[in-house]
Formats: sequence, C-alpha cells, structure tokens
Amino acid sequence: MLDHLISDPMIKKTQKLANSIVILIIVDLAVVNYSSYD
Repeated sequence: MLDHLISDPMIKKTQKLANSIVILIIVDLAVVNYSSYD
C-alpha cells in the first residue's frame, strides 16, 4: 500500500519539488551567512 503511494508519479514530482525548495533554502541561508561574515 505505502509502496504504491511512494511510486505514484505525482508523489514523486511533489517530493522532487520539495527537495528542490529545501536545497534552495539551504543555499540561500548559506549565501546569507557567508556574506554576513564579510
């Protein structure tokens, strides 16, 4: 049941989108922290 949900293409797309957003937030925070050291 759970495997079927995870393999659902829509869920995969949502997970990819969520991962991209998380990466963008991390990069954004890293850039802000890096430039605040200047």
